[in-house]
Amino acid sequence: MKIQFIGILLCVGMISSAISVVNSNGNQIDELEIGEVTGGVFRVKAEINNIGDIDISDIDWKIEITGGFLERINKTTTGLIPVIPVNGKEIITSSPIIGFGRITIHITVNDVDKTVNGFIFLCFILSLLSC
Repeated sequence: MKIQFIGILLCVGMISSAISVVNSNGNQIDELEIGEVTGGVFRVKAEINNIGDIDISDIDWKIEITGGFLERINKTTTGLIPVIPVNGKEIITSSPIIGFGRITIHITVNDVDKTVNGFIFLCFILSLLSC
């Protein structure tokens, strides 16, 4: 009787560990995360992390920068990442920008969004804070 009980516990343990790597459709989970967003000279950079269980391919991304003095900044950069392996990361970068004032940076990667606020002084993008 004890051997059967232990066998049942082992089977339940195997099933629960298998459940952690599949979704409701029985497929492995693909999950992206937008990590650190940094400013610098002329550009904004964002780190894209694959925190899922499978390689992810054909990843669409977009960086939108708006705001500035008199709302004169309205810059959008888009791209496609061919593949990010499991536990891998990729850096995406905006096109060059010049301006002055408070800015809002909205990053979209597939279905994941992140918004940060910052300040631009000529070509220097400073103080990026998550909303």
